[in-house]
Amino acid sequence: MRINFTGIMTKGYSLIEIMIVIAIVGLIISIALPSYQNYILKVNRSEASSALMLATNAMERYRINNYSYRGASAGETFSVNVPLDNGRDITYRLSLQLIPSGYIITAESVGRQLSMLGETELLSIDSLGVKRWRTDRFIKRCWPGALSIC
Repeated sequence: MRINFTGIMTKGYSLIEIMIVIAIVGLIISIALPSYQNYILKVNRSEASSALMLATNAMERYRINNYSYRGASAGETFSVNVPLDNGRDITYRLSLQLIPSGYIITAESVGRQLSMLGETELLSIDSLGVKRWRTDRFIKRCWPGALSIC
């Protein structure tokens, strides 16, 4: 409650007070939203690298049981969708390429991850454990992360 210039008590907020609050909320959102989107990109990328490591383990189990990689396929040997649980949108899709000396497993950004990045991102690992990170702008021999030095 406040008293206006005529001495009458009034309830409510003035237009200026409401506009100041809207400006402050807009400023907070403009700072927080890009940080949140960057966090989501990193979480999805981390899930993709974990799925690649699980797929690598599955390929090695396949080789132990079958004495070679021949006959292995994505979807049967390991799951192709990331995240691995079915409750969320797919952010990466795994693919398998058999080569004479082993295999290459690649995670390609799809769906919301692709639209947030604005470009295709590929994370891959081969049978020797060599990791690659490729986008439309660069190719690196490592995966992104806090501990990787590219």
